[in-house]
Amino acid sequence: MVIIGVRKERADPDQGLADYLNSLGLDNLPDLLENNQTCYTIPNTYIATEKLIFRKITLSYEDVLRQVPRHGAYHNRQFKDWMTASHDFAFRPVVPLKTGHVGSLISSGQMGVINLQTVAAKGRATKVVEFFDAQGRKVERTDASMTESRERFTTEVTTINQAGQHESITSVADMQAFLEHYAGQIASAISARYQPLYTKATDREWQHLGKLMRQKRLPGRQTGGLLPAQKHAAAACVRSLKAQGGVDLIGKMGTDKTCTSLAALDLANAYPAIIMCPGHMVEKWAREAREVVPGVRATIITNLADLNEFVTKAQTGGKHIAVLSKERVKLGSGWEPAVLWRLRRVGIKHDATGMPTATAIGKVPACPSCGTLLTDKEGLPRLTMPANKRLFCDHCHTPLYKYCGLRRWPLTDYIKRQLKGFFQCFIADEFHQYKGKSTDQAESYHHLVLASRYTIN
Repeated sequence: MVIIGVRKERADPDQGLADYLNSLGLDNLPDLLENNQTCYTIPNTYIATEKLIFRKITLSYEDVLRQVPRHGAYHNRQFKDWMTASHDFAFRPVVPLKTGHVGSLISSGQMGVINLQTVAAKGRATKVVEFFDAQGRKVERTDASMTESRERFTTEVTTINQAGQHESITSVADMQAFLEHYAGQIASAISARYQPLYTKATDREWQHLGKLMRQKRLPGRQTGGLLPAQKHAAAACVRSLKAQGGVDLIGKMGTDKTCTSLAALDLANAYPAIIMCPGHMVEKWAREAREVVPGVRATIITNLADLNEFVTKAQTGGKHIAVLSKERVKLGSGWEPAVLWRLRRVGIKHDATGMPTATAIGKVPACPSCGTLLTDKEGLPRLTMPANKRLFCDHCHTPLYKYCGLRRWPLTDYIKRQLKGFFQCFIADEFHQYKGKSTDQAESYHHLVLASRYTIN
């Protein structure tokens, strides 16, 4: 149904038109296109002609095929997520799984039901809650002496044979014997279901990686360049970036994760790139980038002016990397209370029942909009306000805070709002430090992930 109207300041009731529209059922709608020569005139509107667009709510496959050659397909991460086909397994590993992963996959239930020829097996992990008294003895939940509860996970593998007999394996010894007996069948099932993204580098990838870090020689080597293991890791990272948009590069100290991530960045040609690292590592990252990637321009960003200058230079082309300190990029304006202080008589001492035994004249915060006195969770008048917490009035919901200190815009928030999609790759150094849910560093990390196409952790 197409309804065209004119917006008015006031509604004009028209009962006849309302009854006519209600009488049009889905089966009695007049045909708009076929056998209809009526010319419909669109009423005048205050919206500019180029902004008045008619769009379909849904598109058929034929519509999509007609529009893609004309307008192109979307390449952002959200569109790729929508187009990703669902699988019966939880993930696709970047590199082939090792023997130590077998037990974890089975016990967690991610392997599903495995056909081991003579038996079928399925594992699962369940959470068990146990209750204890003050002496540490296990008791029932309803026991009056229960003082604490503890949670633990148990692993169970259930097998069933062709005769219908089933067995539950819960002990470590039985689990080890089961894995050793069916090692070959389990390995075949894993290789078929968990096909890795990377098994071998192409000739082009290997030649490209061989040109990196030529001027840096490791101790005991006569020539520079990446080690074979670093080349494989960099190539695997690129496969994950192309397929999933991100990758976690984990290794022990001394494996040179910095050079490997920079090599993956250059192999993916994801410039301009941005790196967030601890403050004492900023100079090292910039130096390592110049040593690993020939012709790269690594710039340390300390303020908004540096960032805008970097963007201007990066728009001219070339390999550009911005290096930011995680301690600096989160800095912004602080908060301070924005309330009115009223003189009121308040209790300063209370008896056992909570009644005041002594009072005094003191200042009590009030809402600057409605004047309501602010109280705590117990309903008592507040005598102080938290220095760095954003509160709202319970009565009129007016913000009870305001900006204070420097008028500073956090760099990561600026990048998310103004430069979304500009950076092709984001490298997060020591990203385990950003696991806090509500910390400023975690929020900065989240902003850069959303603003970049690829993420290397």
